[in-house]
Amino acid sequence: MRYCLKENCRIARQTMPAPAQLLAELYREENGKNTDAVYPGHEQRLQDIAAEYLRLNYPALKDRPEDLTVSA
Repeated sequence: MRYCLKENCRIARQTMPAPAQLLAELYREENGKNTDAVYPGHEQRLQDIAAEYLRLNYPALKDRPEDLTVSA
């Protein structure tokens, strides 16, 4: 998102939590009941989180310099 005030333009940035932080938030306090209602199986939830992180991060990773290595 970009917004400009007179001559100064700014780009708003949003960060994405790490997968472990997302999982912690899904089960923080009362969130666990809602999470389990959507995802009764733990394995499917983990697979969906991993797939979404790959989908969101792949465009940035595919153009990385050759000497930059990424490990899972």
